[in-house]
Amino acid sequence: MVPARLQVLPALPLTPNRKVDRQALAARLASDLAAYPSDGDPVAVPPGTAAERQLHAIWCAVLGRLDVGVHDNFFGIGGDSIRGLQVVTQARDAGLALTVRDLFDRQTIAALAALADARPPTGGTAAADGPVTAGPTSRATGLSDSQLHGALARLRKG
Repeated sequence: MVPARLQVLPALPLTPNRKVDRQALAARLASDLAAYPSDGDPVAVPPGTAAERQLHAIWCAVLGRLDVGVHDNFFGIGGDSIRGLQVVTQARDAGLALTVRDLFDRQTIAALAALADARPPTGGTAAADGPVTAGPTSRATGLSDSQLHGALARLRKG
């Protein structure tokens, strides 16, 4: 990963115990970033199609941010493999036929929505529908059925 911006500080803020005051550092960072104009950061492109709107809502919920655009890279904006499992599970619950491999291959909402639109919808795999069958998803992740069921169970618990 490459930092978007480097900032030189004359000194790090310290607590009375001479340790780095992380709260003061975070507050200073937020105020310093707000004081400087954007370096031409692209504007988040809003979702257009129904599949894009569904995926956008899922990504925003899983990543905990609202500034997600349809061309943003999932892993570039804070996604990881565990959050990827959550996205795919929620997408399948919403009727979008996606796998974890799809997310790794097509890392934007626009690309995933185009793929989901080209496939027949799933029936959904909500927890109330009974146990999740681990077929293509477990093959795509490289996990055994029991490992995948355990991960999905932990994700559903929160």
